[in-house]
Amino acid sequence: MDHKTMELVAIKVIRSKERKDLYKALKETTQQGFSEREVRKFAVDVLKCLQMLKKKRIVHGDLKPDNILVHNKDNDVHTAVGDFGGSYFVKSRDQPLIHTKNYSSPEMLLGKRWTSSAV
Repeated sequence: MDHKTMELVAIKVIRSKERKDLYKALKETTQQGFSEREVRKFAVDVLKCLQMLKKKRIVHGDLKPDNILVHNKDNDVHTAVGDFGGSYFVKSRDQPLIHTKNYSSPEMLLGKRWTSSAV
């Protein structure tokens, strides 16, 4: 149960030494970054998640490389969005309480209001 809204939520706990976040994976790569294929795969995975969140009218609130989990499954690289601690439904309020300043939009940093059409 969400402690803020008292709504039921589902949580998938990921436990594996093979998994890391996108920021750490990029730092640990021996190449000059990720291949075009890997970047495309990461983008598709994250965009699918964002499409689902938009459809459900949920704002993640803290989307950044540290909250994108990277793992290998069936000899393929996959990503998943994690850390939904700052997420909220668009209808519940129009400004997040939790976010990472360095990854915030200019509107948020300037204290400007935004509408759900921006989500």
